[in-house]
Amino acid sequence: MSNQTGFLVLDRLAQRITDEGLLAPLWPQGESLALVDQTKLPFEWDVIEIRTADEMAEAIRKMQVRGSGAIGCAGALGAYLSVRNAPQLADGWNRAVQSLRQARPTAVALQLAVDEVLAVAREATEPVEAAATAAAVTEPEDANSE
Repeated sequence: MSNQTGFLVLDRLAQRITDEGLLAPLWPQGESLALVDQTKLPFEWDVIEIRTADEMAEAIRKMQVRGSGAIGCAGALGAYLSVRNAPQLADGWNRAVQSLRQARPTAVALQLAVDEVLAVAREATEPVEAAATAAAVTEPEDANSE
């Protein structure tokens, strides 16, 4: 399996994490996302493969991803997965991310991140690429660097 996602912005994010030795709780990895199971830390380093928004929601619900920022990133990347898995079904994206929204209903960063990725995807002619870009933006200047 290739570690390339097919989207330059996600590939750059994954490469930056590797090159700079960043300790990231989740990152793009080929057709899926890799997520460190934080319930196992500090005694084990267990990486979970996430392929769907429902799997990401389950990881959030089980507290395998923790902290407001990490949960927001998980929500954004989970929303990207919902768009990527059904790019022509924009009407179904809200249903696809419902489990994400319910995973931690009081997590404001999660709700905002999901909304942002879906809004950007809906406005784009290439919704999967737009969702990938929106999910990967980590700082305001990142959006303008492409």
